[in-house]
Order: sequence, then C-alpha cells, then structure tokens
Amino acid sequence: MKINGKDDFMSRAEPSRAMSAFSWLGRLGLSACPSESSAPADCRFGAGRAASPCDSLRVGRGLLPILLGLYALFGFVAPAAAQTAPTANDDGSYTVPHYWALKPSRVPVGGQFRLLFISSTTRNINPTDIGTYNTFVQGRAAAGHTAIRPYSSTFRVLGSTSAVDARDNTSTTGRGVPIYWLGGPKVADNYVDFYDGSWDNQNSSLNRNESGTAQHSNNVGTGSNGDGTRHTSNYFGAASVQMGNPHSLRDPISFTAGVRNTLVRFYGLSPVFVVAPPPDVSVHPTDAIGREGGTGTASVELRLRRALDSGETLTVTYSLDTRAGASESHNGVTLSHTSGATSTGTVT
Repeated sequence: MKINGKDDFMSRAEPSRAMSAFSWLGRLGLSACPSESSAPADCRFGAGRAASPCDSLRVGRGLLPILLGLYALFGFVAPAAAQTAPTANDDGSYTVPHYWALKPSRVPVGGQFRLLFISSTTRNINPTDIGTYNTFVQGRAAAGHTAIRPYSSTFRVLGSTSAVDARDNTSTTGRGVPIYWLGGPKVADNYVDFYDGSWDNQNSSLNRNESGTAQHSNNVGTGSNGDGTRHTSNYFGAASVQMGNPHSLRDPISFTAGVRNTLVRFYGLSPVFVVAPPPDVSVHPTDAIGREGGTGTASVELRLRRALDSGETLTVTYSLDTRAGASESHNGVTLSHTSGATSTGTVT
C-alpha cells in the first residue's frame, strides 16, 4: 500500500469513517511506504520524518488461496510539540486545525470564533497607555493553556483609555463572530450580542481564565460603557475606573466604578480563529498479482487534497484475513497460520 500526498483525487472519504474493503484471491502481499517521487515532503506519510524503506507485508507458502480484505481507517493526530509562530490570514484571522484543543464543539469546519478569558492575576489601573494593558493580557495568555500560547501576542484587553475605545482595541465593531470562554461555553452569538449588557453562561462556575479553568471575580477592569466605548470619565488611568461584573444579571462590561490604585483582573480577547477542514482522502486500489504456491503484491494508493500540517499525522489501520495454511511476513518476521486468521496493524 503506497501513501501519496497528491493534491488531486477522484473521490472523497471522511477520515473518521472506514473505507471500502477490497478483496483479491491468490497469494498476495501488502507494502506500506511513502511515495518519494510524487509526494511533497510535508504530504508524506508521517510528515516531517526521514524517508525510510517500505514496510512490507508478504503472504505465501500455503496451498489454499488467500482472501485479502483491506479496511483503511484514517485518524489525524495533533502534533505533540508546540506549534510554530502562527501566520495571520489576509483578513487578520488565524486558521486552527479541526482537532484544536480549544475549538468549541459547536463550531463546524469553516466556522469562526473568538476566545475570552479573565486574567488569573491582577494589576493596578493607573497607566494611561492601552499598550500596557495589552501586554499584561498577552503575558497571561503566554502562561496559559498550551494551545493558546502561540497566539499570545495577538490577544487584546477589553478596555478603554482616554484615547482608545475597547471595541476598537479588540476589533469588535460590526456584527462579528461568536465569542466563547477559553475552554468553556459560549459568551455571545456575535459582537452585537456581546455589547447588549449581558452574556450567555455568565457566572463564577462558567467564567474562564487563561488556562481554561473557572475564574471567580466580582469586578473586572474595563474603563468602558456597556457598548464598548470609553466611559466619559472612568477610563483606564483616570481617578476612578469603570468595572464590569461577569456574574448573572449584572453588566459584564460596565457595572460600577473602582478606585484608580485598586488591583483588578482584566478581560483578554483573542483574534478570530477559523477552523480548517481535515485532509480529504481517497483510496485507489490497483490490481493484485499472485499465484498459487507463490507470493504476490497488491497496492492501495491514498491521496490527500491538502498537505498535512507540521507534525500532523495520518494513521492507517488495516486488517489482513488469510485462510488456513497461509503465512505472512512483516519486515522479515514470518507468521504461519494453521487455521484461518486475521492480522491487524497500523502504519503512521
């Protein structure tokens, strides 16, 4: 079975579903390896690893014909290592894989969303420069959930100074996209809903910090009105600063005023994330070649519509059904079957 990372294919197959079975009679063998000639490096089976000789499976030595059934199951596994620095799309959004740890379950492939958190630590609200507060929430994101760390520099504080409105600092003008607590439930359907004076799932057990764990806080510094514009007098750096209260039946952005030197928590808001689809896969069997008393080969080619992400792994699980008297060889190790048997394996 050869695995090719070609961009073209004839038919799609959902990675989570079993592929059709293909059967041949005769003495057959199965090999699994990357195609070095046609697949780009990042599309090869086990993308990112050094090329290795084909792992071969040979069946022979029996007097009875062998029935070979191949069932291919595809799974896409998240990279174990941290992602490299992300690159923004043309519209400023960031694409995340469909298996991303912080993707809300209700967001479909192609869907967009943003993530909100309450900082787990506090600071004063004396500075008048919005950059100071952006840096603070970015630092919290960098120390937070591992999936969000590569994007930490893109977070913005939901807050206003005398010169900047919160809605402009966080790019939350217009209708917008759904907002979710980081690692938690939905906050708002869109930006209009976000600034209507209340949020969905708004209480101490559902609010989340940068690690995705519950965060209790009565007051969160915003310096803003409920619509995301700067408060007339209680903005960041003023003598008194407007606070939001993320508890039920209270305005999460503009609830009360706090004293300037008070240590408070802040909201951090992510950029827009877009969910990428899994690689589409198609299976293309070739003719089996074999004869009684000998050995033969059969191959199946898998084609991907897109390249695998860095560190993303394509896993194929197969099964080989043989009749009595047959034997099979995996990389030189021979197994004999005195009765009908099934062997399984996984190639990654």
